[in-house]
Amino acid sequence: MPGGPQVKKPTAPPPIDPPVTNCNTTKPDAPIDASLLTSGLPCTVTAIAPFDLDNLQHAFDFNSWLSFLALNSPASGGTIGPDAPTVWENWAEVEDVFLPNGQPPRPWGSPPIRPAICPKGSTMPILRMVGKTPNVLSPVIQPFNTGPLIDQGGQYVHYEIVMNKPMFEYIVQNHLYSQAGQNKFAGPTEFPQGSIVQNTTNGTIGNTYVQKSRDQRNGRIHGVVTNTSSAHGNIRPIAVGARLVTSNIPMLSLASTAS
Repeated sequence: MPGGPQVKKPTAPPPIDPPVTNCNTTKPDAPIDASLLTSGLPCTVTAIAPFDLDNLQHAFDFNSWLSFLALNSPASGGTIGPDAPTVWENWAEVEDVFLPNGQPPRPWGSPPIRPAICPKGSTMPILRMVGKTPNVLSPVIQPFNTGPLIDQGGQYVHYEIVMNKPMFEYIVQNHLYSQAGQNKFAGPTEFPQGSIVQNTTNGTIGNTYVQKSRDQRNGRIHGVVTNTSSAHGNIRPIAVGARLVTSNIPMLSLASTAS
């Protein structure tokens, strides 16, 4: 009715895995030089003939290295070098996705939720996971099923897990952040996978999460695991005694903490 109250239309949710035009399609036989530092994130594995086991393994290993470099690049752009927030450090923390009592997560890009004991406005990372939590399935117990991992110096290893936007949006839009939402979900659970349009750099990124661990050991350790391939190096120290793991395997077990 003219002059009556205006009904606000619901806002459409953002696309879960929007197309991109900058997939890294560097072939695994490319020269190993400084250009790889800014070559970008692969959308999927690029393999070349012959497609035998050894060559395919090399393609996966090379893809892991490219992912490692891209995710550890400065979020603001540029080449790996001076200490700066990385791409993956802007992703959503699992504690901000799987909230108590099955609460829906805040929109992507919201500031991380910090415990009340932390100083207001603090931006330093908070690594809360140190070991097995009763009745909860969690990646934190990955090293052992007997409790926290402790190094030879008696220091606890602390963990942080973050996920990229496609994984975040898939969980949120399908209400998979709680047990109730998972029980109602008709399924099947098919997280978005990276893809590429042949002979182009167009594609989709797909879901990825990063697991980071830190302890107080001397030395710097970094790693990346993608689709069972691995790479290690000291390209950019993220912490003293740090290890970085990425995976394309969906992770929903932490929703068991919420109802």
